[in-house]
Amino acid sequence: MHGATVTQLRRYQIADGMRFVCERFGIDPARGLRRAGLPPDFLEADARPVTAQEYYAIWNGLDAEAPLPKFPKLLAEAFSRGEFDSSEYAFHSSPTVRIGLQRKAILKSLIMPMSMHVSSYDTHLVASFASVLPEDPLPALLGWFNLTYFTLSIREATGVHVRPAAIEVEELRPGWADAEALFGCPITQGRGYRLVLKSEDADLPLITRNDALADRVEAGLAERFVQEIAPKSTAARVRQALVEGLPGGQVTIDQIARKLALSKRSLQRRLSEEGASFKDVLEDTRRALALSYLQNSTMSIEEIALLLGFRDRTSFFRAFRSWTGQTPKSVRRRSA
Repeated sequence: MHGATVTQLRRYQIADGMRFVCERFGIDPARGLRRAGLPPDFLEADARPVTAQEYYAIWNGLDAEAPLPKFPKLLAEAFSRGEFDSSEYAFHSSPTVRIGLQRKAILKSLIMPMSMHVSSYDTHLVASFASVLPEDPLPALLGWFNLTYFTLSIREATGVHVRPAAIEVEELRPGWADAEALFGCPITQGRGYRLVLKSEDADLPLITRNDALADRVEAGLAERFVQEIAPKSTAARVRQALVEGLPGGQVTIDQIARKLALSKRSLQRRLSEEGASFKDVLEDTRRALALSYLQNSTMSIEEIALLLGFRDRTSFFRAFRSWTGQTPKSVRRRSA
C-alpha cells in the first residue's frame, strides 16, 4: 500500500476515558499528557480524536503515572461498573460467553486500536489481544486491563465466579503478582495477552441475555458502530460507506462518491491530500473485514466473499493472498 493505511488514518476517542481515569485515581493529567507528547489542554471539552500511536502513548503515560501496583484491577473494576457503551450491549445481550466474546471481537478494533481474536477448541476457548501497529507493541497496561476487564465482565454477566484456565501476558511485573488471586489461576509470560477459558465456562449462559437487543445489534453491526466512532477524515468516511455498501456490491469509486455526495474527482483529491487513494482504502477495508470474519465467525468463505463484494470465491482467494500472502483457509485453521 503506497499511502497511509486506514489504521494510520483512523482516529479514536480517548479524552473522556482519560479524564475519568485521572479524576478517579488522582493522576495529574498534565504529567500523563506530557509523557504522551500531547498539549496540556488536550482534555478540554472539544478534545480531538487521536491516532493509534497517540492512543498507545496515552496508555503508556497513564501506566507510568499509575499510583498503585493494583492499578489494572482497580481500573477494570471502575470501568466494568460504569455505564455500558454500545459495544458492551453486543456482549451482554448474547446468549453465552462464547458468542458474546465473538461479537465483541468483531467490534473491538472499531473502538480502540487493538485487535481481539477468539479461537475455540474442544476443551477451551482463547481470547487474545494484540497491537494493530506492526512496529508498536500493545501497551502493557492496556493488555492487563483487558484481561482483567473481560474476566470481571464474564463474572458479572453470568453470575458465576468464573476462573480462567490460564492467563498469558507479554510483560510480567513484580507489583502485579497478586493478580493471580484475582484471576484464580497462574499467570505466565508469553508473546502476547491471552485469556483462556474452559469450554464449559465459555458456554455458560448470560443472565443479561436479550435476544431482541441482540437482533438489533447484529442487524446493523458494522454500520452502527463504525458510524458511532468514525473520525471525520475522508478516508474514514469512505471506509464507513464501504462497510455499509460492500454486501450490496457497492465497490466502485463512482458508487461511493455518490453515497458521500461528492464528485469522483473531489473524492480522489481529498483522499490524495490525506496520503491515501480509493484503491488503498478499499483493499484495507476488505482485508480487515475478511480477517475479522475468518477469525471470529462461522460464515463460509463463499458468504464472506459475497459480503466483501466479490463476485466469486476465486476472486476473493486471489485478492486475499495478495493482501496477506496466505489463503483464507490457512488463516481460519490457525484461529480455529
